[in-house]
Amino acid sequence: MLTLPMKPASRLFVLPSRSNLAHRIGTPRAIMLCPWRIIQRSGDGPPCRYSASFMTRTTRKFDGSILLDTSGHTPSSRGGNIPVSGRHTLDHLSLRGAFTNAVRAYVARGAGDLTLNLLSPDPFQTGAVYDAWALSRSDPKYLLIMRRFIMDLLPESLRRAIWLLSHVGSHPNILWTKDNWIKPETEKQLLPSFRWSPEEIAHMLSAIEHSDYGGSTLGECLDVLLYEDANVVPKLHITIKLLLEKLDTTRAVRAATLALTHSRDQRNQLALLIKDCPTLMEHEWFQDLSTAVLEGGSLSLY
Repeated sequence: MLTLPMKPASRLFVLPSRSNLAHRIGTPRAIMLCPWRIIQRSGDGPPCRYSASFMTRTTRKFDGSILLDTSGHTPSSRGGNIPVSGRHTLDHLSLRGAFTNAVRAYVARGAGDLTLNLLSPDPFQTGAVYDAWALSRSDPKYLLIMRRFIMDLLPESLRRAIWLLSHVGSHPNILWTKDNWIKPETEKQLLPSFRWSPEEIAHMLSAIEHSDYGGSTLGECLDVLLYEDANVVPKLHITIKLLLEKLDTTRAVRAATLALTHSRDQRNQLALLIKDCPTLMEHEWFQDLSTAVLEGGSLSLY
């Protein structure tokens, strides 16, 4: 574990992984990252130093890059040590006291900090994406802000934003719980914003790899977002041309695939794609798609 020189994090709380609270609380990143697995404690009294490995809820993999303490220090992507006061071990007593007060202070700053961090490089930007998710539990405006800044997100932040925003749509392959369920009133405010420009679609496609397509993948999360836009097919045609202009034929073919799967008449859509973008037929994947549509009449990614 890499030890970094850091100031004590005055509003950073440590939650031992065996705590009964560990699986009940989701909080803004600047206050606590949950769950943490404490692997070492040094010192007999406050202030104590904890060495912790951090795991995200989504990947369950080691990820120190999204941790930011309130003094502005960040550990490296391989981990780090942050001194935390022994009084800031999260339990039922501190949850109702210092922790709740810290949350209130964080929320009271409004959307200014979130907006600034969404326009900042990582780790601030990725952390802000998770902040938007956490804060949206009480106010949907934070997810709306994240959606409006979609063009400003860097690849890793964008991937996480696509996954989180897909919870608002009609995602068929999410195990819904009280921790990730989106309130109907929140959906009502957010779904009208899921009208995507061709540039936004091209930007989101740029963050998704070939292996990300199929059931229960990030590609499906993007698909969920696109299904909320009734005019997405003509926009995908423009997206294809934008990607071809950038010589990104592979992602242009992926956009064409989405245009096909979002069309009611796939054979007619195939004819339009070949007419508008004949260079697509030079790609082996698109040739296979064309054969599948012509022979079977329909194509499904799932």
